[in-house]
Formats: sequence, structure tokens, C-alpha cells
Amino acid sequence: DLCLEGSRACAAGTLLCIEAAGDARDLCNGLDDDCNGATTDGSAEPTIGGGCDGTDSDLCVEGVVVCTVGALGCTDGGPDLMDVCNGIDDDCDAGSPDGSEDPGVGAPCDGADSDLCIEGSRVCSGGSLGCNDFTSGTVEICGNTVDEDCTGGAAACSGPTNDAPGSAINISAGGTFTADLGSAVNDIDGLTCASSGGRDVFYTFTLPSPEVVYFDTFGSNFDTSLHLYPGSCLARGAQSFCQDDSCSSLQTQRAIQLTAGTYCLVADQYSASTTLGALTLRYVRGGRTGTAIPAAAGTYTGTTIGMPNASAPNCVGSSTAGDVGYYFMLCPADSRTVTANLCGTAPTWDTTLYLRSGSAVDGSTMACNDDSACAASPLLSTIPSTALSGAGLNWLVVDGYTTGTGAFSLTVGM
Repeated sequence: DLCLEGSRACAAGTLLCIEAAGDARDLCNGLDDDCNGATTDGSAEPTIGGGCDGTDSDLCVEGVVVCTVGALGCTDGGPDLMDVCNGIDDDCDAGSPDGSEDPGVGAPCDGADSDLCIEGSRVCSGGSLGCNDFTSGTVEICGNTVDEDCTGGAAACSGPTNDAPGSAINISAGGTFTADLGSAVNDIDGLTCASSGGRDVFYTFTLPSPEVVYFDTFGSNFDTSLHLYPGSCLARGAQSFCQDDSCSSLQTQRAIQLTAGTYCLVADQYSASTTLGALTLRYVRGGRTGTAIPAAAGTYTGTTIGMPNASAPNCVGSSTAGDVGYYFMLCPADSRTVTANLCGTAPTWDTTLYLRSGSAVDGSTMACNDDSACAASPLLSTIPSTALSGAGLNWLVVDGYTTGTGAFSLTVGM
């Protein structure tokens, strides 16, 4: 340094400078430590020019140490280096995971599934942004006003022809009818035996006179319910019945006697959450009025006097006598042996007795008897053991030979 830190002394005839102090280095302190005005403040500071990290948020050494106004500083003035998702330690902090400051991380995203629904968020993996939406593609269901696949609109249905009340199919002649409720819409709710939101189809029929009719949906592959209303499907009256599960199954069966007129039958998916599928509806006209009986043993009394000639036996030449019908239903898994006799009837008139399936007028005759071996009289009729099986409507009809009528006692065994 150039600092006067010693004094002159004479030693052995020679002037010397006696200075015990060491070199004075020009440190960064705003002083001329080396007493040399030509050197800048801090020129001898050992850290000057060394690498340094400034006041930014990263830990990266992007500046050098400088002396400014008597104080050490760092030329690293930013910008902050964010740790984005690129496989590099951008912020020079080994403790922060790759992508920890990436603005894209956590943003909503749609994965590789088939829908366009944003069901995941962005994540950093292997140095690149991905989406953690690993859900399966959401299938668009038509007709429920919900945009399941997030394409911007709900899908309309190309439904069955009888999807709306105004396009009900006329089933007056009877038969079996099919429809795909998977492409139908829900038109009516507020049903007493079903949940809400189920899709439905419409049928109409007209009865010219009072008659027993039968419905079932046993050929269907989803949970069904049936609802009957008087009137047209566009002007339905008060509900006649609401029928859900039958025969320990999710399918439906019902027989009912109705007055003459037009009716609307609605076949419905039990609720919006049940599986959709193909509907098979069977509608059978009983051909006459009658009294419902259980598919079990029992005894029934009555009279054919004054009753209409609604059906006729096919085991006698002719019969114009009044008759009485009893109807019962069997389930799909039923296999029954039916017997019946009029042996308890007063032997004052010639009887006939027959068992039919489907229509009591022109259905399949399973058994028919005129005269038999009743102990009371050979004029009283019996039905021997007759096998019945499968779902459907069945009849026992008490009739007279030619014009015979009278009081009777019918004993049924099943």
C-alpha cells in the first residue's frame, strides 16, 4: 500500500523507514484503505468478481459480486427462474420437484378417454405435462337432456314409433309387441308404483264391450312397469292401475276387467337408473267378462240363470245357454295340474265345463266335458287332471248343454 504507517530512522549511517504494519488492502468500505487514490474502493476485496445469487426467488448463481457505494452487492437482479416441467432443475433448488412452479400444473384437463369431459388436472411426469384423467369414456345417452360426453349438447333420440303419447300404437287386436326403450325419452312421471325419470312408450286399445284383458312384459330384459289409463294417450283419465314387479321378477303381469271404451297403456322403465333394453309386451283379450280367482284350490258358487251366452263349449253340438267365467293367471315358471268339477251342483240341469288358455271365446281349449261320472248325476261335468304351464291368462267356464241353466258349485284343484 502507499500508506505512511512508519517513521525514518538512522541506522549505520543510512536512513531507513521503520513500518511494522502489514499491507493495507483496499476493501469495499468506502475508504481509501491502501492510500492510493488511483485504486477503486474494494479493488482488493477477495470476493469481488466471484459468482453470486441475487435477491430473486431462485437459487441460481447468475451474477458477480461488486462493490457499490462502500458495500458489497450482486449483479443478479433477476428474473426469477421458475422450476417448470422440463426435466431440468430450473431454480437450482434440488429440494423442489420438477415442475413445482409450472403454471400449467394443476390446470383442469381431459385425458385420453373417448369423451371430451374435463375430469382430471395437469401433472408433471418425466419432464413433460400430462393429465391424470384416467376415467373411461362417458357414453352419451340420448333423450335425457344431459350432455354426458361434454360435446356441447345433449343427444336427441331416434326413438321407437310410439315414443310419444300422440304416436301410440293401436294393439286392439291383441298380440306381442316390441320396442327399444334405450332410444326412448321420458314423457310422464308421478307414477304410483315406479320411480321418476324412466323412459316410456305408449299403446292404445278399444273395447267394444266390457271384457277381461291381460298384459305381461316377461320377454323384456330390464325392470319394467305398466300403467293403464282410460281415454286416449293424449287425454288420459285417472290411472286405472300401476303394476310393477310380478312373479318374483322385475317384469310385470296384470289381468283386469274393463268397461267398454278406449284405453292408454304405458310401458315404462322402472326408474332412470335401471338398465335399459328391449321391451316385449304381450296383450291378450279375454273375450268376455269374468271373476278373478287365485291359481289355487277353491270352491265357487253361482248361477248361470240370466247370464249372457258369452262363450261356447266345443265338446257339445251347440249351446245357447248363459255361462259364467272364472279367470286366473300363471307365472312363467309355473307348471300346474288343474282339476275341476260341478259334482256339488244340484242335478237339475245339464252342465258343461271347459278350461281354456288365452281368450275364453276362441282361445286354446285345454279340456272340455259334458256328461261325466259325478255320483250325483251324469249330467254334471268334470275336468280331469290337465297340465298347464307358462305365463298367461286361463279360464274355467261353467256352461249349459244346449239351453240348460241353473245354480252351481264349482270345485277347483291346482
